[in-house]
Amino acid sequence: MTSRLILLWVGFLVLHLASLLFPHRQYSAVGSVNFGLQFLLFLLCVRMAWKDVRTFKPAFINLAILFAYSVPLYLSIFVGTVLFKDQPYASLYYHQYINKIGYNVILAIAVAYLLLDYRFPMWRVLAKYAVAFSITAGIALPLYYPYLKDSLHLYRTADYSRFLDLADARQALSKMTARVPQESEVIQLALDTISKREGLTSPEALSKERAYFG
Repeated sequence: MTSRLILLWVGFLVLHLASLLFPHRQYSAVGSVNFGLQFLLFLLCVRMAWKDVRTFKPAFINLAILFAYSVPLYLSIFVGTVLFKDQPYASLYYHQYINKIGYNVILAIAVAYLLLDYRFPMWRVLAKYAVAFSITAGIALPLYYPYLKDSLHLYRTADYSRFLDLADARQALSKMTARVPQESEVIQLALDTISKREGLTSPEALSKERAYFG
């Protein structure tokens, strides 16, 4: 069984490295190590859940699902290049609903179940799942409701607006100077643009905007 598990893991690593031959966004070697370790943990949890008769099986299954979620997280580097390349908002939707909301929900359910399993070992499995799902829903729904109601909510946030200001400033400086601009130059140009657009004249307002950019 151990040799079969190792062969599965090695085969997965080969597929992972081969997939990087396709067009993708920037991905570090550290990311590959992390991805490989998470898949190994997934295989180990599946094996332990298979061997366990009853006591810890649901907990191992939850952990296996959590570690298996590293696969859709990894696939995000191909969204917009290989997957859904003709959809302009595909990378935003994928990152928003899969990488952020989906992962946090899966993580919350796994953690909540483990805590309930430790604190209330005599509860039935369905009762633990019901409470774990309720706790997760109570946290996730108020937190992510604006994004669930409006898929483009991110574009209307102040953070994204400032991100676009910085991106536009960096692009403008690169064209004007024909070099990579310094961060201080980018921030100053972005501040000038924001102050003109929003009519910011008081030192307090300008200082607040500058503090926003760090």
